Amino acid sequence: MTGFRGIVIYVISGLLVLTSMLGTATAQIGSGPLVKELADAMGEAGTDTAAARHPSVNDQFVAVLLFPGRQLLVVTARYESPSLLYQQLIEKNYRNIYMDLQSASIPESKVFIDDLGANGLTFIPGEGEPYDTFSDASGSTPFDGDWEGRDISQAEYTDSFQDAEVIYVELLRALIAEIQGSS
Repeated sequence: MTGFRGIVIYVISGLLVLTSMLGTATAQIGSGPLVKELADAMGEAGTDTAAARHPSVNDQFVAVLLFPGRQLLVVTARYESPSLLYQQLIEKNYRNIYMDLQSASIPESKVFIDDLGANGLTFIPGEGEPYDTFSDASGSTPFDGDWEGRDISQAEYTDSFQDAEVIYVELLRALIAEIQGSS
């Protein structure tokens, strides 16, 4: 069974690479290189937090908290008083924005990505490695490779991963643009 699962994982990984190469411009660059670019830009700016306006949702923001080489926490949500966050964005109070989005955002708009390893989303982690998690109003999805344990199909797991990757790439690009534009 372990050998068969390994083959399945190998085939799925290959299909994901092929899908991302043939997909939209957003899917063409995975989150891994963008996480590195963001971490490098944040390092150059001397900050462990960043925030930006959401690139495609009005009155929504995105913020990140980086633990270099260990973890990247990204949150996006709408906020009851967006003018307060606009002002904080102008003043580069990124940590305050991160905290506000985590605690006082509009719950049904909130998306949270926990990128363990700060290396981009991983479809299936290696043995003993931590797994990434994507959470939104519908619940939390761990990308641990155990779709059977959660009673979902392999296709549903793959679709969830691809959807999360597209969202993550969009958010990372917005954060990179903000950090590079404010340096």
